[in-house]
Amino acid sequence: MGGWGADAIAEVFLHDVDPLVAAENERFQGVPGGGMFSEPWPLDSWPQVPTRVLIPRDDRLFPLDFQRRVARERLGLEIDEMAGGHLPMLSRPRELAQRLAELAAAE
Repeated sequence: MGGWGADAIAEVFLHDVDPLVAAENERFQGVPGGGMFSEPWPLDSWPQVPTRVLIPRDDRLFPLDFQRRVARERLGLEIDEMAGGHLPMLSRPRELAQRLAELAAAE
């Protein structure tokens, strides 16, 4: 991703984000740190805490089927789905907050 231009970033991350919201959040955008995709998970196993996996259906970076497979293989969990792309906190903040509150209340 370090070599992606603004158009590629927008296509993958911001395709469903209101342009005004995206513009206001540009100051937080940047290339991920070098270890983000190369360093291993630092724990031997997932902590013993209630865990749910909430996935936006239209995520272009991590497609739904990929995330479903990873959640099953690595966590032994099925996913919960919601509408939206990779950044639901920008494109659907109210819906995301509602879904998180519902999932927390169900535990």
